[in-house]
Amino acid sequence: MFSYPEAFQAWLQRAENEELLDRVTVLRDELEPEARSRIEAELANRGVSPADVASHGAAREAECLRRVDGSVRRCWRCQALATELVRRWWKLYGVIPIVPVARPVCREHA
Repeated sequence: MFSYPEAFQAWLQRAENEELLDRVTVLRDELEPEARSRIEAELANRGVSPADVASHGAAREAECLRRVDGSVRRCWRCQALATELVRRWWKLYGVIPIVPVARPVCREHA
């Protein structure tokens, strides 16, 4: 079984730059300090400058949805940052439409 640091290091190496940038900017409050520093170091190793991180953070901050308490809303399908709310039907047994609901979705699922 992997320990937390080994599993996290493996994930860091597999993760795409966009995901790491989202976590170190918009999702920064949800991370432990050690995880933040490791992600920042990994981005630096990949050649991402602090200016790139800041510009990505400003762009994503402008488009992501937040709850009343300030936390970031996630896509209901993939857990990426939600960029808009769409109206869908809640379906009984996945078939019979019952109630319209607003679901947060990312760019991919919009």
